[in-house]
Amino acid sequence: MATRIPSSYAIHQLKPDDATLFRALRLEALATSPDSFGSNVPREEAFPMEVWQERTARTAFAFELVTLPGSAPGDKSTLHERAVGMVAYHWAEQEETPLAHLVGLWVHPAHRGKDLGSALVEWVVEQVLPSGIAGSRLQLEVGGRNKGVISMYERLGFRRLDADGWSMDYAS
Repeated sequence: MATRIPSSYAIHQLKPDDATLFRALRLEALATSPDSFGSNVPREEAFPMEVWQERTARTAFAFELVTLPGSAPGDKSTLHERAVGMVAYHWAEQEETPLAHLVGLWVHPAHRGKDLGSALVEWVVEQVLPSGIAGSRLQLEVGGRNKGVISMYERLGFRRLDADGWSMDYAS
């Protein structure tokens, strides 16, 4: 699966130096979409910076590519990236078959409907299910009432593991 990124966006894996940016966007996501996560702003505001730095190793952001005002047409030196979405994954401990969990998918409300969510999920699939690792699996949990997101996951190759749609699996 090749990640299809809309042309005015880019996806980058974060580095430990990006921990402050990650913290800000994650707290914004928790504040604007509190029902989408198993955490909340007060809990994560208390995390020390070391936690944010560790999490960057398995997190990607979608950035909107914005040309700064007053720039000459085509002048790429004035291109600016604004974080507008994120996704992360982690590996399950003590599993016979390699198993990763997709977590923390969020796209800023103003940027939804532009296939950024799909591009971020495809990025995770490419990271955790490289060709040649037989039997690798990727799972996620999603709120059963979030029909639009469930439909997106199904289009991307995930299948429901239970009738209510909470658990989904993608196998290589």
